Amino acid sequence: MRQRAVSAVPFVVVALAGLAAAWDVLAPYQVFGHSAYIDYSRVVGIDLAVHQGFVYPRWLPDFYFGYGSPIFNYYAPLPYLLAELFNLAGAGTLYGIKLVYMLGAVCAGVSMCLLARELFGPWAGLGAGVMMVLTPYFLVDLYVRSSIGEVVAMAVAPLLFYFLLRLHRTGKLFPALSGAVVLWLLIFSHNISALIFVAAAVGFALVLCFCAPPEGFRFKLIVLFGFGLIISSYFWAPALLEKGFVQAEESLTGKYFNYELHFATLRQLLSDYWGYGMSVQGEGDTMPLQAGRLHLLMWCAGLILLLLGARHGSPLHDQNGERRDPALYLAALAPLALFFTLETSGLLWRHLPLIRFVQFPWRFLMLFVFSASLLAGLVFEKAATLRSRPVAAVVVVALLASAALFYGRFADARYLLHDQRRGRPVKLAAQEIDDARRNPDLVRLEDYLAPDRIPYMGITSTARDDYLPVWVKAAPAHHPKQLLEIKKESVAVVNRHETPRTRSYLLRAGTEGGRIVIHTFYFPGWIAMMDGERIELAPEPGTGLIVVDVPPGIHELVVTFADTPVRKASTLASLGGAVILVLVWTVARIRDDVAEIRRKKRAIKRRTKKR
Repeated sequence: MRQRAVSAVPFVVVALAGLAAAWDVLAPYQVFGHSAYIDYSRVVGIDLAVHQGFVYPRWLPDFYFGYGSPIFNYYAPLPYLLAELFNLAGAGTLYGIKLVYMLGAVCAGVSMCLLARELFGPWAGLGAGVMMVLTPYFLVDLYVRSSIGEVVAMAVAPLLFYFLLRLHRTGKLFPALSGAVVLWLLIFSHNISALIFVAAAVGFALVLCFCAPPEGFRFKLIVLFGFGLIISSYFWAPALLEKGFVQAEESLTGKYFNYELHFATLRQLLSDYWGYGMSVQGEGDTMPLQAGRLHLLMWCAGLILLLLGARHGSPLHDQNGERRDPALYLAALAPLALFFTLETSGLLWRHLPLIRFVQFPWRFLMLFVFSASLLAGLVFEKAATLRSRPVAAVVVVALLASAALFYGRFADARYLLHDQRRGRPVKLAAQEIDDARRNPDLVRLEDYLAPDRIPYMGITSTARDDYLPVWVKAAPAHHPKQLLEIKKESVAVVNRHETPRTRSYLLRAGTEGGRIVIHTFYFPGWIAMMDGERIELAPEPGTGLIVVDVPPGIHELVVTFADTPVRKASTLASLGGAVILVLVWTVARIRDDVAEIRRKKRAIKRRTKKR
């Protein structure tokens, strides 16, 4: 019992460090950040869609002045769905988002603690977890960028490497199945972070294949990545196969989001600058791009310890003593990540597939955070295992204090109020909020982005029109006066019933027939039934609105949003994969439990015979 309590200490300390790092988030105002408006409006949009009958809201009907947006057919929704769960549980939208940030900070530290403990030892877990949540880039995501997706992804990513390592060390099926679930969560958390971390995890898996793998290891790797891709296919398959339906490629990689404008410099990576501004071309950035001086020092010290261990036959190596330690691969990710932030990597940026969608080269700092925190954990482990316990305790406390002193000042939030008169956000320190609230022009974000205002505000929830359907040549400028427009006067509406998900009309057309336009963007998934038979829909040229030709006579028209064949097939694949995974996991657990019971019985018999 006591041993369990002692082994839990690093996790408790790391969890407390995560809470401390994100504590400023809990103030009763929206944290100021690059994505603050976007993330808040997305959660409000999901909440509206859920209450309107969209179980999995691929389509948000209230965006673009009520013309709708397919954003979550393409953008990973897990952080926003978690916020919505907290919202439905009674926390409200604002604190739903805040609780996701807090949960992300705690889980990022704990998951890193788990990986470092498995790799180097218990004290490594403590050090790596604390360094993870205090690293400058993680605090940038919390307090400068308000990047809820990256925070959640960095909380999940270490678990993928942990289960890969457990699979290699145990050879059991359980880590493979658990890793598949983690891969699903990572893909579902943030598109760009998943791209970076999954690529690194595939490299890690390949390295493990050449480090004396247990029997069946390669097959179980296929199980891990295969099941992970299958159960997440309901998200990524439509996002890839239906990418031609939206204007994403140019919007996500052009103009401001062109990677060539956002390379960091070596001076910026080595600086300790802190600010709350934006990324620009050159060295004029007013947001921090520092790697973290203490992390750089810890990484260097950890690498030296790792190489010295290799020289003296570290147990981290395989049974032949060859230098194929997976820890060396994880250590190498740090300089590789820093290289990709610099302009000298431009050739790779021009030729590697998909990398341009990362947009900002400094996003590779999240991979540096991961690697450097692990190596810092090794420094903690070596310090804690010094022969003199008092000296070891002093060194560990000194290392923790150094991290707090180096980075604690960066865990300082700025808060957001909206200036209604000027139509822009106002950034305020905590001590400025009370005075600012006396200004009637400054309102809370939750008041400005109230649910009943969203359809009339032209909210897009993207920096550019990333997920605007390709048939729309220009975004609308105002909310439509009515949802249905008659293009030919020979059509009359006898009866109507309109909801965001379904539009039902009883129409009467003259002898020449007619045409109506429904003020919703055309997008695959909208289907129409006229008098019980499926009819084809078409987009209106230029506006991209839904157009329906009405033949002579009286007709009942029902237009509703449903899944396309690709979405249906991928959803069925995900559900089927999830069911199989649960069944296989259950069987594997039962088999392991039975084997453990038999092992204990044999041990008891041997002890009885000896007596």
